[in-house]
Amino acid sequence: MNNKHILVIEDSSKNTFGGGQKISLLILSFLKGTHKVTLFDTNRKSKFHKEAKPFINNFFILFKYGSSRSGVVGFLMKFLEYTLFPFLLVLNLALIFIKTRVFDEKLVYATTKKSLVIAYFFKLFFNIDFIYHAHLVETNYYSKVLISFILKKSKSVISVSNVVQKSISAKNNIVIYNPIKSDVNLKGKSLNKRIVVAVFASLIKIKGIDYFLRSHRYLNTGKDVEYWVFGEGVEINSLIKYKSENVIFKGFTDSVIDEMKENVDILCFPTIIEEACPVTILEAFSCGIPVISTDIGGQAELTTDGYNGYLVPIKNELKIAEKISELINGDNYNLFSINAIITARKYNFNEFKNKLETIF
Repeated sequence: MNNKHILVIEDSSKNTFGGGQKISLLILSFLKGTHKVTLFDTNRKSKFHKEAKPFINNFFILFKYGSSRSGVVGFLMKFLEYTLFPFLLVLNLALIFIKTRVFDEKLVYATTKKSLVIAYFFKLFFNIDFIYHAHLVETNYYSKVLISFILKKSKSVISVSNVVQKSISAKNNIVIYNPIKSDVNLKGKSLNKRIVVAVFASLIKIKGIDYFLRSHRYLNTGKDVEYWVFGEGVEINSLIKYKSENVIFKGFTDSVIDEMKENVDILCFPTIIEEACPVTILEAFSCGIPVISTDIGGQAELTTDGYNGYLVPIKNELKIAEKISELINGDNYNLFSINAIITARKYNFNEFKNKLETIF
């Protein structure tokens, strides 16, 4: 038994249960039995906290301020949040120190930029090592400089894709792709009479949902094709105008795999930014579902054009429609489905777990 005590710092104040938190849960499940785990989070009622309970020894609420809002109100709240952050940082450092002062051999595991700042000062003041799990591609120059400076103090950095690794400068920065569970007995899918093309995403501007929805009018398949949108977010009011008999808004689901297995034929991933290592794409592959994704970032590292899906330029509804039509009308759907399953098996749990064990 390793007596190291892992202090996990999360932030569920704004997020729904997304890919990054799914990976955090998986890591918690791996740590259980070999380490003691104390979770610090900002939301006691989050789905993440509920799912994490079986894997943790202690839980404490961090001080926080902020919520996801759009427009002028959102800007003002974000300004207030950043203004208060230094004061909240001091409070949270004191809280973590008080709650863990009796623990021996501590190690901090940070998953967001806010938690990284906390981990940095915890290292600075109390000499406690930290690991940073980088789930975002850093594009802002000043953010890159700040994070690179902070990571000089890190024990290790886990980047979830090559594009993430290249976006930050840090020692001991290794790439460990997110894993996915795949069914060894799963066979390739075939298209039915009704075809469902789905998006699973937060309804925010950077996800490119509007380009996906507009592509429906350009389809050239001669078949019954429905677009399903799974997710919630601030852009719902501007997107709902695309709703029709064949464009259906399904709301948020925490049963992504079940929905994919039972209903979805093609996953569209139209995001207009470089994503890190989208779990949704891996989930689709594990179900034998081909993916049509934008040709940037970690999404392009996972999706191989002409093999397990197609890559399209960002902000291009015509290309999205063209590739959906090509996949439906052509003879390669079943082959792409088989290749998707083969791809998913490359991102297996055992390799992921073995790499993590060497870090923790």
